[in-house]
Order: sequence, then C-alpha cells, then structure tokens
Amino acid sequence: MQKNLGHIFELVPQQGGQPQAGQPLKVLVLLNGRPQAGVRLSWGEHGSPVTSDAQGMAAVVPASGTNILQAHAARAGAGRRVRHGEQLRISAAFCRALR
Repeated sequence: MQKNLGHIFELVPQQGGQPQAGQPLKVLVLLNGRPQAGVRLSWGEHGSPVTSDAQGMAAVVPASGTNILQAHAARAGAGRRVRHGEQLRISAAFCRALR
C-alpha cells in the first residue's frame, strides 16, 4: 500500500508493486486528506468511467501499454451549479508499458 503525500487532491494506490494489465487496481481518492466519494475516474478520455464509493475507493483495470488515469471531482453545494474554480482534475500516468 502506498502513502498519501498530503496534496489537496490525490489518488493513492492500495497495493504495492507495479499495476498489471487486466488486473484491478484499487485506488483511494483523497480530497484534503479525506476519502472522497463520487469522484469519476477513467483511463483517458475514452475509458469507461467508474466512481469512488463512500469510503473513497475505486477499482480500475489498466490495459497493456501506457495508461493515463484521470479523475474529476466537482465541489458544489446542494442545489447549485458548479462554478469556475470548483472543479478538480488530476491525471496519473503509468509511463512504463504494462504487460
């Protein structure tokens, strides 16, 4: 398991070692150091999205080759629209080709 770094918005892998193509990769989504539910994650812009659960956990399955995991969170109060500056995006790239 990896440790969080204390950034505002983080994706923290919950397993050691390199991800394996075709095998689920569990990540913990943190916002201000706390698990964040409802964050959309996908492999690039065309990947099938998944959403983090109430504990901030999500499972994504990388493909072979280079993968870029994207996460998007929008912060808005109930009943109001998200304004500029209230959206958070993060990308994590696996630069080493997965097999």
